[in-house]
Formats: sequence, C-alpha cells, structure tokens
Amino acid sequence: DGLPRWWEQDHVFNDALASDAAQDADHDGRTNAQEFATQTLPLIKDSDGDGLSDGAEFTAGTNPLNADTDGDSLNDGEETTSNPLLADTDTDGAGDAWEVRTGYTANSASRPVECALGTL
Repeated sequence: DGLPRWWEQDHVFNDALASDAAQDADHDGRTNAQEFATQTLPLIKDSDGDGLSDGAEFTAGTNPLNADTDGDSLNDGEETTSNPLLADTDTDGAGDAWEVRTGYTANSASRPVECALGTL
C-alpha cells in the first residue's frame, strides 16, 4: 500500500491491509497515505493544534505542521477575519495580530486613528 511497516505499526494500522492507505483514520480530509507523505498525524485531525483540520489547512494553503503559518502570533485558526498567509492582510501597516487584539478589522484598509497618526 506504499506505507512503511514501521509507520503503520507506530500508528496502529495493519501492514497486511492494503486498503488502509486510502482510509482517513482521523476524518480530516486527508488519506493515511497523504498524511504519511506530508508528515502530519494520521490519528489527530489537527496536527499542529491551531483549530484547523489538516485537510482545511491544505485547502487554505497554510502549513498543517505550523500553527502560525504567517508568523504574526495569531494561530491560523484564529485568523477568521484575516488571511493566515499574510501578517498584515489589509497592508495598512498595522499587523493582523495588533488589529485583532485591539478590536480593529484586520481585513479593512481603513487605519485606526492611532495608526494613522503614527502613535503605535
């Protein structure tokens, strides 16, 4: 089935069962073979613990092994109003993390007054 015996044993799969490579043991939208190829965890739906399943991360283009793909201090799963691939989604000079934590909208280019006045 293309999965090494040691990997199947580590994850409690059956090396004699060829069909387990095509199964999705954790129901994250990724087959066991895909989980092996990308080094994600086949029995844990969200390998990096950021709130997005591994399958959702592959669809979004984020890294399922890095909770904060863009390095802005917000977990990918927290970035519901911003782009988890960009540290400053709206390119207004105020980072997504600051905007989210202070109540501003991270996907709106209108700057907060403090930011526009340069008092950050």
